[in-house]
Amino acid sequence: MKPSARVERDQVPRYLVGIAVVIAGATVCELALRTFGPLVGSNGETLVFQGEFLVGVLTTVPFVAGIWYAGSRLPRSEIDADRYPRILQWLLRGAVLSLGFNLLLIAVIGVASLAMFVGWVRWSVAVGAGLGLVIGVSEARAVQKSVEAELARSRTEHLTRQRDLLNYLNSFLRHEGLNTIQIISGHARFLMEETDRDSDAHAHSETIYRRSEDLTEVITDIRLLIKVAHEETPLELVDVCEVLRDEIEKIEDRDERIEVVESIPDEAHVRANSLLKHVFGNLLANAVEHNDSPVPRVRVSVTLSEGSVAVDVADNGSGIGDDRVPDLFSRPDSFATDHGLGLFLIGELAEQYDGTVELVETGDDGSVFRVELPRIAAGADDPSAEPETATADPAATGGPTG
Repeated sequence: MKPSARVERDQVPRYLVGIAVVIAGATVCELALRTFGPLVGSNGETLVFQGEFLVGVLTTVPFVAGIWYAGSRLPRSEIDADRYPRILQWLLRGAVLSLGFNLLLIAVIGVASLAMFVGWVRWSVAVGAGLGLVIGVSEARAVQKSVEAELARSRTEHLTRQRDLLNYLNSFLRHEGLNTIQIISGHARFLMEETDRDSDAHAHSETIYRRSEDLTEVITDIRLLIKVAHEETPLELVDVCEVLRDEIEKIEDRDERIEVVESIPDEAHVRANSLLKHVFGNLLANAVEHNDSPVPRVRVSVTLSEGSVAVDVADNGSGIGDDRVPDLFSRPDSFATDHGLGLFLIGELAEQYDGTVELVETGDDGSVFRVELPRIAAGADDPSAEPETATADPAATGGPTG
């Protein structure tokens, strides 16, 4: 749109207010002329209180007020500014058509005085402009609703196609990607067992096996990301302590070297779904997989406070580099298996549960991640219930990680 057209469009509400002011001013001038000017009666009597003038003024007021209100309200209405010129056109057309029709009536019927002619003209312009405005606003709303309905339909079709494509991608990754990688991983493991540990073949097969396991993890995370972004899983009351204990048991089963120190109360409920386990599962996996300590040690503690549940997961690794901290939870540019995608998923899930996840501290002694979720009363039947506001019993809470 050209700048001049944009200015004209944006000034339409001001034009409407101006038209209302002009018609109102014309009525006031007519009143003055009927009282003191040439529109007084032939015997010098005032024509203000004549029936046709009073009726004309009373029937003009609603239309003038409507035009002024439309001009004042239009910028704050739901009508798109591109429809404004069309509304103004309808108002002017209505005024011109009404004036032309009434001038024809005047020519046919005739008028008794100049005062009657002036009043009739003023009344026809006001009524025509008001009716034209009503038509213009009604048309603008109808057109806008039609456009919005079409946009909504197109958006729905686009989302449906996108969801179908993602479902196909999810299925493809599960059936083709994971199955193929499992075959590669199996053959690599077979070669590792059948070759001498000091041979190049063993080293290559070990690399293939390790990379295939990394790729399996990436595909699993991608499938989970698709599920988080495009599947609406209803929230329900979940015991975060029970989820934590299950994930700790899983991580302990993977490696006997792992030492887990936990400080978890009996129960603490949050509003979540079955995907909550991936939040803590990924945090625990990162605490172990990226831990270069000879004996990976993980400390899990839960702190219950007023209206919230804070879960700290600390490790005894070498910490996270300062250059990586700012973008730790951002969507990675590449699907590397080094923190990025897993932490991004954790952030997405925590946000879905109205919670937060942050890196509390990191250094040579290890890192501490904290997940904080709204706490829900254990007896709440409705998962959308307000967070619990009673202060928790200190004896039932785990202490913060140091």
